[in-house]
Amino acid sequence: MDEIHEASKRLKTEHETFNAEYQQFMDRLDKEEAKIEKRYGLLEEKQKSLAEARGNPNASADDLIEINAGGKIIAAKRSTLTHLKGTRLEALFSGCWDKKLLRDGDGRVFLDVNSEAFQSIVDYLNEIAISSPDNPPQHPTADCENQYIIDQLLELFTMEQLNGIDSNIVKTYAHIALLHDWLGEDGSDGDFDLLYRSTRDGQSALDFHSRCDNKGCTLTIVETIDGLIVGGYSNTPWNTEDQPSAFGWRGADKAFLFELDEDALSGNGISSPRKMKLRDPDSHAATFHNPNFGPSFGCGFDLKVVGSRLLLFPGSYEMEPLGEIRQRQTRTIKEVEVFQVNADPALIYRKTARREEHTQGATRMKIQEATSFTGGINDALNVKLRKIKEAEQKLTDLENLLDGEEKFIDLFASGETKDIVRLNVSGTTMSTKRSTLMVFEESVLARQFDDSKWTEQGHATHRVKEWTPGDVCLWAQSIEDVSDDVANIFEENQITGNELLVLEKDGLMMIGIKRAGTLCLLVNEIKKLQKASQNAITLIEHSPYCFGKFLDYLRLKKLHSNLVDEPCLPVIRESESCRFEKVVKYFFPGESAELILGRGMPITIKMALNALEDLNNSDNLSLKDGRPLHTIMLVAAVRSHELRQTAFYLDVEDGTGFVSVRVRLDEENDCIAKNQVCKDHAYIRIIGHVKQSDGRMQILATNVRPVRSGNELTNHFREVAICYEKHIKKVGSRGDRSGLRGGSPLNDAMLYFIKTLGSHNIDIGVHVSDVVAQVNLFQQLATRAQREQVSSQVFSADDIRNALNHLSNEGLIYSTIDEHHYQM
Repeated sequence: MDEIHEASKRLKTEHETFNAEYQQFMDRLDKEEAKIEKRYGLLEEKQKSLAEARGNPNASADDLIEINAGGKIIAAKRSTLTHLKGTRLEALFSGCWDKKLLRDGDGRVFLDVNSEAFQSIVDYLNEIAISSPDNPPQHPTADCENQYIIDQLLELFTMEQLNGIDSNIVKTYAHIALLHDWLGEDGSDGDFDLLYRSTRDGQSALDFHSRCDNKGCTLTIVETIDGLIVGGYSNTPWNTEDQPSAFGWRGADKAFLFELDEDALSGNGISSPRKMKLRDPDSHAATFHNPNFGPSFGCGFDLKVVGSRLLLFPGSYEMEPLGEIRQRQTRTIKEVEVFQVNADPALIYRKTARREEHTQGATRMKIQEATSFTGGINDALNVKLRKIKEAEQKLTDLENLLDGEEKFIDLFASGETKDIVRLNVSGTTMSTKRSTLMVFEESVLARQFDDSKWTEQGHATHRVKEWTPGDVCLWAQSIEDVSDDVANIFEENQITGNELLVLEKDGLMMIGIKRAGTLCLLVNEIKKLQKASQNAITLIEHSPYCFGKFLDYLRLKKLHSNLVDEPCLPVIRESESCRFEKVVKYFFPGESAELILGRGMPITIKMALNALEDLNNSDNLSLKDGRPLHTIMLVAAVRSHELRQTAFYLDVEDGTGFVSVRVRLDEENDCIAKNQVCKDHAYIRIIGHVKQSDGRMQILATNVRPVRSGNELTNHFREVAICYEKHIKKVGSRGDRSGLRGGSPLNDAMLYFIKTLGSHNIDIGVHVSDVVAQVNLFQQLATRAQREQVSSQVFSADDIRNALNHLSNEGLIYSTIDEHHYQM
């Protein structure tokens, strides 16, 4: 009996432990559920508060919205402008921010954008209404001279995916955006290059593998004849070309499956669209590689293509509630497409930065799935856990969306009417914000439109619409032969400037002004105000083409680091290039002109690889000497190249290091890529921007051309040193003497002597032995004051040689005819 009692006691203890652990797990789930409910309540309160303060409660899909886009009036229905859900454009015109939007003097929404580019986006939205899935609208386009402006507007409105995918299956913006978002969650997003299409290339496994093996990361999309659209992503390349041991299952830690069509699996209780991740990211059965099968995912063949058949059976991937379907499904395939996913560092960075910015300070749920209970209880607990996590993710997305919208509106679409500038550019009307014209503080435009100059240009009359009743009273008092009693009538009726501008004879009589002569005087003066208000425009006597080009650049530059990537340089037609350069140098004297003209800061690859992140904004990089990396210029040799569907990729080196270069294909660069640049060992000049992604530097080129002569290579390295010297002198003149030239007294001395001796023979430079001899002679003969001009220390021959090697590695000096001759 004692043994029975002991067993009963143990059973009771285990039961109590089981109940306690179960209750503890349930308490944690309930606690997380309560947190989510509380956050939902706070979010609803914030949305309601913002709607009351900034929104339009009467906003309707049928509202006609007039937009002043850079001086051109564009009209569209609210439903048209908000068609692409989840974009910044939809948020802008949703009605939730109507009271916050910047408006011109006539009450139109003002957008400081290129009018033709924005018109192209509206045309695309209009075309959606008359398009079918089989005949989608043409994406917003322009000629090669202006396409970059549309591309950056699409980025501004988070519509980058419009330039996305050559697919017969995925045709809607919503689905394209969803695929990019899913890829972006793991930093895998990029361009889609079509590798394989079954209706074009054949349905056999051989057809698939011959085009898709060893092509890197791929996205597979399958459509069945009954409307199912599913697919999968693998960051492990397909491969059946190795030995038979290579066949079979392989791991792919970022792999996932997806389902897009809302009604494809109706009756099975499947929520759609949805992304289905690996249950175990470390699984060795993410993908299956076999020469007899097409793309296959999962140990149980969660998704498997065999000729014209699609097999579905849950196993390695999270397919709840698909997991409730126990029997294997077989569907007939209509189309299979496989795309190579080429990582785009700029796109990955933007999405990662947005995600990191939104999730800063957020605490994520850390509850692990239940494994210690019975199978049925574990499954039930884990289903609830996943639902809670899904709810938390949806809530976080809603919170991020609201915060992102608010930031976007504040930075791009808000402001005061008085800051809108109307320009008459040699007969062409343009409108912009005063802050846009002041992007470069030392420019002619910044000086012209500062506060004092702005008032002097007669902008005070343009502010009539903002007059208070007191201002209107003062105006009336200033009119000759109008009595103070009349002025008081305006004040008593609380007439504002906006109301004054629409008053006519009948209106003046209604507020109490009766005398005929006074009425005529006032009507005449109001007409003058109306004309002055309409004609408050600044004359710019320069080429509208050239001015418009750099105005577009200023608009994008103003948004850089907050909303868009570094703006592309203006693309100028050949016939206007000389005039454009002259106009830019007039308005932007100094370094800013070089930036706009695309000259770029001359640097070496090593300098780019050693660039430092800005602590406040990781998108901003700078050299070790403090110079910000905006537009840069490199001269380097091509070591390998790869031409893809939307871009070509180059690996280049210049003697100081290797770096990857990405050039987007357009009509101009496509010609260059095929004929001149995509040649191994060719020397090229690159202008572009340095970007960092996953700890690797890449150059995003805006312009690439072949080097015209050997002198250009030599002169580039000379310009690197000269640009550095100018910067150091500029820094030194401000009182900062740390690292005066070379970073140490010895390096300073070497730069001094190479510059002095090298000036006698620019092409050959200075021999190392001459530098050593000159330093020794200088230390023997120079006066103390002369030595202090360079350095007060005494150096050995080994010190000098080591210093030369260091300066060469840093790109501050370069070898000329051999490894013993240097120039700077």
